[in-house]
Amino acid sequence: MTLSTKTFHAVAGFNSLLTLCLITLGGFVHNTGSSLACPDWPLCFGQVLPKMEGAVGIEHSHRLLAALVGLLSIVLVVLGRPLRSQFPRLYKASIIGLLTVILQGVLGGLTVLLRISPLVSTFHLGLSQLFFALTVYLFLESRPGGYPSLDRAPRPSPKTFKILGLATVLLYLQIIFGAAVRHTGAGAACGLGPQYSVLCMEAETGGVTWWPSQLQSQFHLLHRYFGILMVFVIVAGTVPLMKWGRLNGVKVVRKIASWSHLIVLAQVGFGILTVYTYIGTHGVTAHLLFAALLWAALVSLNILVRRTSR
Repeated sequence: MTLSTKTFHAVAGFNSLLTLCLITLGGFVHNTGSSLACPDWPLCFGQVLPKMEGAVGIEHSHRLLAALVGLLSIVLVVLGRPLRSQFPRLYKASIIGLLTVILQGVLGGLTVLLRISPLVSTFHLGLSQLFFALTVYLFLESRPGGYPSLDRAPRPSPKTFKILGLATVLLYLQIIFGAAVRHTGAGAACGLGPQYSVLCMEAETGGVTWWPSQLQSQFHLLHRYFGILMVFVIVAGTVPLMKWGRLNGVKVVRKIASWSHLIVLAQVGFGILTVYTYIGTHGVTAHLLFAALLWAALVSLNILVRRTSR
């Protein structure tokens, strides 16, 4: 393993961590109402570095962190070029990552210029998760020494692959669903406060119900029900991997599969806390953070387990 490969791995890992922070900070920007604190783009009040106070500080910090992630994406392409003959997939993925982060920056600008279009904002979050998955791929695939235990392990059953893949796709759709709920203003459609943290408010009577009559409330409640479904699908897809990892001595797969159970339960808890605390900033930001962590866990499992088929 050459020094350049080790450097690529280190930069990819750092970029992946920063991307997670960027996604979380993006949620914090929206949750604090700071999205339009800088009315222009790409500058802020015509300045590269405005006075970093209050909402302006929150919003512009997000932009600066995004610029750093973009810069590191360029560095990864430069570092990957000498490795393109030995690791062509890494080099191609680094180029795709750079193109993705450029598009993501454009969408961020459109969010400001269009005064927070729900469609653009939702697409912005969805693309950020795809870019995050790419950074995870670059980090795992460039690991010095690879994964000897995985390369020696037998391939899991086709059923395990299918359920894991299904769980990953459904989780991505659930994240997009959640973004749509948030950006269309449906976050409060089922009511806010402890009495509506599980059931939904019926607008006509003010009581609680399992299925409200209003369309926006139904949209919100479907996100909740889909979240409960995700718990069972993720458990169904990861429990066999825990057993497979234990039998074949693949600790990394067993640990990530185990962590995914804790993360998905915490994610449901933060979803309930979001409504319980009247869409409190910290609860809803943590809800986004744990969604990204769960996404990273399932993406990692897909990447790692599929090494056994090579």
